[in-house]
Amino acid sequence: MTAGRTGEGRGEAPRGRKAEPRGPGEACRGREPACKPELTSRERVRLALSHREADRVPLDFGGTDYTSISRGAMMRLSAEAGLAECRALFSETSQACIVGADARRALHGDIAAVTFVDNGGMRPRPLGGDLYRDEWGVTWRRIDHGGGVYGYEITRHPLADASDPSEIENHDWPDFTQASIYAGLRDQVEQLRGTDYALAGSYAMGSLFGVFWYLRGMDHFFMDLVMNPELAHVLMSRSTEVLQQKMVRFLEQTGDALDVFCLCGDLGTQQSLLISPELFREMIKPYLKDAIAKARSYTDAKILYHTCGNVYPLVEDLIDCGVDILNPVQVSAVGMDPARLKQEFGDRLVFWGGIDTQHVLPEGSETDVEAEVRLRIEQMGGGGGYVVAPVHNIQNDVPPRNILALYRAGLEHGWYG
Repeated sequence: MTAGRTGEGRGEAPRGRKAEPRGPGEACRGREPACKPELTSRERVRLALSHREADRVPLDFGGTDYTSISRGAMMRLSAEAGLAECRALFSETSQACIVGADARRALHGDIAAVTFVDNGGMRPRPLGGDLYRDEWGVTWRRIDHGGGVYGYEITRHPLADASDPSEIENHDWPDFTQASIYAGLRDQVEQLRGTDYALAGSYAMGSLFGVFWYLRGMDHFFMDLVMNPELAHVLMSRSTEVLQQKMVRFLEQTGDALDVFCLCGDLGTQQSLLISPELFREMIKPYLKDAIAKARSYTDAKILYHTCGNVYPLVEDLIDCGVDILNPVQVSAVGMDPARLKQEFGDRLVFWGGIDTQHVLPEGSETDVEAEVRLRIEQMGGGGGYVVAPVHNIQNDVPPRNILALYRAGLEHGWYG
């Protein structure tokens, strides 16, 4: 594949200006006669998801709840590049923006998110002061970072003191049967499917692992897995039932239009797994496998699974569960060498992400960012099966110049041929 070509003739947006839509074949002007006409974003992504080379590697800016940008970073990017500010969030607690069409177009993003209008009931209720409670009963504290930027941290897990399965059963579980939660979804789908973008179904608090410890507390839940498996199974069974209730209703409205459907649940840390592979296979994997099978009965979309950290020991298990796409490919974590992952699993997994948000994006120069993007494309782009995106949402400490450099480099160096 091509690396180091100039971006001239490809409609690259100068800083502070929006890119205009390009017609088929415009990317070939001034290039060799054999070059392929430029595809639509949807065509490009579908080829990548099928492990085939398109005209270029797809780019994702805000196409999912895990490849978006924090509200503070979007405020700074908007001011520098002349883009509209963040109009809506995937969730208040994550502060991750639902990226608008103008910003997606300007940064050449190929994926549009299909998500809940008004956060799908995920707006936390004020408890007074800086405390808020979400629909699961989890209490959060809002932290003011200044300049209109906020963060949230959990201060109370509602089932932390549960000692009997009946206490879990009697918890005030969310009711996802309310029609108001799904209002506007179908209209959103019809509007987006009329565009050239690939569509990804993605929404907050859909974690098939995180919700367990959100409710119970990480320390209690991990001890339960070993010392009180009966209690753990009741918690996981009931939580998964509720999560699938929401998932099914979401997919009933959107599944026929989606190219990708996103599930999540962080399984790794910077150094290792959160739990042993054996414990994952015994206790967690059956729930994940069941949820993916349920999703597949409502959509033909490829299944993206988001998990941060070193999850190399579980990649085969994730494939066995039915995962098609691994995100975010945390390249700074032990064991997550992109070239190795591509070599071992590239015929069965699509890799989505890989641009380091821990060091390169916040601390590097524009040249560093360009080198990171170019290297990742060289490591994972061959033969298709790769989508350029940041490792998780772009955070407030990433300067606008590096965000622009990321997508400029992706456009410049991602061409095949």
